[in-house]
Amino acid sequence: TGRPQRAVWLALGAILGGALAAGLVWSLGGREAGRAPTRTVRLEAAPPAGTRVERGLAISPDGSAIALVARDEQGQTAVWVRSLESLEARRVPGTDGARLPFWSPDGRSLGFFAGGQLSVVDLVGGTPRRIAASDPSTEVRGGTWAPNGTIVYSGSFIGPLYRVPADGSGPAEPATNLGEGHGTHRFPHFLPDGRHFVFFASTGSGVEPGELRVGELGSLESRLLAETSSAAIYSPTGHLIFARGSTMIAQPFDVDRLELAGDPVSIGIEIPTGSSISGLRSISVSADGTLAYRADPSSATDLVWVNRAGDELGTLGEPGYWQLAPRISPDGRRVLVGRYDAAAVNAGNLW
Repeated sequence: TGRPQRAVWLALGAILGGALAAGLVWSLGGREAGRAPTRTVRLEAAPPAGTRVERGLAISPDGSAIALVARDEQGQTAVWVRSLESLEARRVPGTDGARLPFWSPDGRSLGFFAGGQLSVVDLVGGTPRRIAASDPSTEVRGGTWAPNGTIVYSGSFIGPLYRVPADGSGPAEPATNLGEGHGTHRFPHFLPDGRHFVFFASTGSGVEPGELRVGELGSLESRLLAETSSAAIYSPTGHLIFARGSTMIAQPFDVDRLELAGDPVSIGIEIPTGSSISGLRSISVSADGTLAYRADPSSATDLVWVNRAGDELGTLGEPGYWQLAPRISPDGRRVLVGRYDAAAVNAGNLW
């Protein structure tokens, strides 16, 4: 693309306990894209006291703060904002039950989903404003905010993307049309022109791998870019960053032709898929080239036999994405259970 390859990426990872930790700082400073970083700096940043961090985060456009969702000891989620110049995060008032926050282009406001609504809150104070209806917050699949004041979002587990004015001055309207074989469009991200956006498309159950596609405001059509395991974010280094399996890769992207323009390379970050939110990786990049991520733990679990005293008697097979409500046979010797396969072409199978 002819863009100078300059950036300082700050990456915040996570240990299994849920803390933001084990980070990397990459100084690309004029070297060719794809070269190894010259130095690595490891950091630790604890989550808010008494909470654990949920999937999904967003770094502010100027790279100065990270918005994340944390769950407290009572099970309540809320949006927290952590300034990179501070040791403490602050809870954003009025965001109880929130999921998947995203920033306004000027960094003064946040969009989020809670209580069956897409809402916007000003960080200088004030009550959140409801912009559009959505499914319950556990079913939503992300949003993105353009400089012209348009929000593109996925307010449900399945279905197309929608667009709505961020000031609530108009109704929500479809932003994409589900193509053949698509059941869900999710996790949109605006490109630098503020008119085009990339997003993840998959079957109705949102399984991985899926398709990375590019859409445009004012058109319901979209175009295939690549097969991927996640949605993508744009880096000012001139790359799209997305997942192939658990590996995060960067691939040069021509913003004029809206095409991938070179070979993908690993950026040295592994983020396992989360079977409950396919297509999502907790990674975000700012306009100044600061990249933040959380290495979410895998959501694969063991299926375990226990007796009535709660003692473990053994496990069944390998860890997997076991679904809820197993059924034990009348003789107590077998169990019927659903298993979700992140690489399958359907929602799962009975085992």
